[in-house]
Amino acid sequence: MASAGPGNVIGAAAKEFATEEAKRPEIQAAAWNTARDAASQGAAHARAGLIEVRSYVQESHCSVQVLCFCTALALLIASVLSVINVFQAVFNPFRYLFAFWNAIFAICIIIMDGKSTWFERSQQKLFSAAAFLSGPRGRAVFYLYVGSINVGMFKDSWFYAVVGIILCVISVIMLSSSCRQNEERLP
Repeated sequence: MASAGPGNVIGAAAKEFATEEAKRPEIQAAAWNTARDAASQGAAHARAGLIEVRSYVQESHCSVQVLCFCTALALLIASVLSVINVFQAVFNPFRYLFAFWNAIFAICIIIMDGKSTWFERSQQKLFSAAAFLSGPRGRAVFYLYVGSINVGMFKDSWFYAVVGIILCVISVIMLSSSCRQNEERLP
C-alpha cells in the first residue's frame, strides 16, 4: 500500500486547487480568449504563407519552374500522408519506402524551384552536395528519374502516375530547351 507522504499530499492539494480554479468563469473566459487568439494567429500565418506562395506563382515568368514547384508541393503532401499511414509500412513496405523517398525528392524539388529568398541557405547546401542539380540538364534528369519512378511504381494510383507524367514532360521540355540553347551557341 502506498504511503501518504508529503509529495502525495502536496500533489493532491495542487490538483484540487487547479480543479477549483478551472471552474471559475473568469479563468475559463481567459482560456477561451487565449485559445481563440492562438487560432486566429495560426490562421493569419497560414493565410500569409498561402498569399506569398500565390504571389510567387503569379510573379514568376518561368512557368516550368512554377509547375515543378506546385507539382512537388502536391507530391510532398501525398507522400507525407502515405508515410504517416503506418499500416502501409506493415502491409506494403515497398510502397511505404517509395513514399518516404518521394517526400525527400519533393523537398529537394521545392528547394530547387522555390523562391531563392525563401530557401537561400538550403539551395546553397543542396547545390554544393549535389552540384548536378544546379544546372538545367541535371535537374531535367532528376525530374525524369522521380517522374519515371512515380509512373512505374505507382501503377494503381492515378495521382502518382499524373505527378510522374508531369515531371517526365517537364524533363523533356527542359532537356530540349537546354539542347536548343547549346545549338544556338555553336558557331
